[in-house]
Amino acid sequence: MNFTALLAFFVLLNNAVRAAPVDHTLSIQAPAANATFVVGQSAEIAWTSTDNSPIDIDLISADNNNISLSIAQQLSAGLGTYLWKVPYDLSGNSTSWKVSIKHHDEISLSGEFYISSTAPIVWKPSATVAQAMASTTAIASISIVSSSSPHADSAASPLACKTTFGVVLLVLLSCYLF
Repeated sequence: MNFTALLAFFVLLNNAVRAAPVDHTLSIQAPAANATFVVGQSAEIAWTSTDNSPIDIDLISADNNNISLSIAQQLSAGLGTYLWKVPYDLSGNSTSWKVSIKHHDEISLSGEFYISSTAPIVWKPSATVAQAMASTTAIASISIVSSSSPHADSAASPLACKTTFGVVLLVLLSCYLF
């Protein structure tokens, strides 16, 4: 009798464990919405997952949600990150993109992001250039000649004074900015 009760208990326990729902949650962390990737450079795709099951990562057009490129297949969800080299030749004419990660039978999508063919231009002067710019001094001299004679030199005319002042101002600004 005790053996039968014990066997029945294990059968019920086995059925209860098998029937318990399994959490297969995956959440995309990167790319962030409105991010910009540059062709030829590496871009991080990151996610969190509750298990290590295989995932597939695809690039899809945000315009029509069609898959444009398979990025990676059968990666372990437990990795949490993948570095992807953005290709030069993307199929389709999409203006914005999304990353799609298939995890079990569910698909997670990132926010829309952009792919640029050129890197943003950021000018950051070296320490020597910045130091030289900070210590640049400009000296200007203005001479205005005035005469009451109607046949006086044209250098004193209002147009000549404005032109001279404009050139000096331009020199001062260029020394300050550069």
